[in-house]
Amino acid sequence: MRVARWHGALVGALFASALGLYVGDHVFFLMATIPLAYVVYGHVTGLGPPSLAIERTFDDDHVDPGDTVTVTLSVENTGDRPIPDLRLVDGVPEDVAVADGSPAGAIALRPDESATVSYEVRPPRGAHEFGTVAVRGRSLAGTVTGTTTLAPDGDDTLRCTTLLDEFPLQDLTTPFAGQAPTDTGGDGIEFHAIREYRRGDPLSHVDWRRLARTGELATVTYRQERAAAVVFVVDDRPDAHCQPPQGGPSALDYVLYAASQGLVTLTETGHRVGVTTLSPGADRDWVSPGRGAATESAASDLFDRVGGDGTESTASDAARTPVATDGAGSETAQEEPETGVDDTADPDGAALGLRLAEWLPAHAQVVLCTPLVDDVPIDVVETLLSNRHAVTVLSPNVTGPGDGAHPTPGQAVADVQRRLRLTDLERLGVAATDWQPGTPLQVALADVLTTTRGWDR
Repeated sequence: MRVARWHGALVGALFASALGLYVGDHVFFLMATIPLAYVVYGHVTGLGPPSLAIERTFDDDHVDPGDTVTVTLSVENTGDRPIPDLRLVDGVPEDVAVADGSPAGAIALRPDESATVSYEVRPPRGAHEFGTVAVRGRSLAGTVTGTTTLAPDGDDTLRCTTLLDEFPLQDLTTPFAGQAPTDTGGDGIEFHAIREYRRGDPLSHVDWRRLARTGELATVTYRQERAAAVVFVVDDRPDAHCQPPQGGPSALDYVLYAASQGLVTLTETGHRVGVTTLSPGADRDWVSPGRGAATESAASDLFDRVGGDGTESTASDAARTPVATDGAGSETAQEEPETGVDDTADPDGAALGLRLAEWLPAHAQVVLCTPLVDDVPIDVVETLLSNRHAVTVLSPNVTGPGDGAHPTPGQAVADVQRRLRLTDLERLGVAATDWQPGTPLQVALADVLTTTRGWDR
């Protein structure tokens, strides 16, 4: 595209030449050469066709929530003409926040010369595909500009995931075989206790050394390993949809990560795991505790719906049908329980907890994943405890400024309120994990494992 920058000079040159012819004075011809020189200069310093090689690289294309990624654009002028003014803008996805630097740059390149533009992003949960690079070049005289988009080589997809190596389980188990140690003696491989011999005890469990030494019969018992029934509850209420001020994953992203990875980890170790949401009324999704491909598939569909763009109304009614899975992974229909809660109202925490307790199987453990931005989760926990369900709270902290910055007054108040809620949970005897996004989730869970009584690896 040619810019009318020197058109006035051309008009001036023509006018001076015409005036010189009219009056017959060569001085006017000399005056016309000055603007004409600018016109010729703008013409000879044109802009050739784009000859650029662009490559995009990530320092890490698979990161955890809250981590930053350095994106580097390398641009090389592969043509034989210099580009005195080159502007470029990288195609950053709309939902990826730029944490530092800028995806736009302005450089000048000689032939075979290269330059780089670097910036940092903080991606939210999921896979993010970067687009093309918008490029604009301008000639030295500024009379010609060219704009185009180029597809860079190198990396184009950035994935943000997390890995939950282990999750703490309380000593509430079901009779199914699994890998959660209990305080019950029986068959197993880890020593538990020695008791008096009872008729019918297996001979392999008799303490023969004790018999030879004292003449008394005794039986060795081993720590039994059983499968725990765990239900992850995702706080997907609109009031809990908060975004960190520094950008990156939202509170919902964090709780979905913890629930999804925790479910996969526990099902792989033989436990019966389910998942549900804290949404009131008909918005609740439910996958009953189970094992196998059916449970993982139903849970994956639930996470996709909850973590979508909010247009859950497009999901079919069948997708919201509660799914129960047995140990083999086969699906069976589960009848929705009748509750006394008005689905059309906006219930408080006690009502949500009561409705959740009516859904839960007996002795099921509850892992409530919530950012604790209000008092509703506290009321939910109290109601579940009164219904004899062990509760663990996993709370990502999205109230702080992050990156070592000083909090604003509003952030400071929100952080104090959240800490008070964590204190309330401790007073209730509930294990609460205060997960700072800058800390790996495994570290926070390890602290719970080592400080809470009655919990075993």
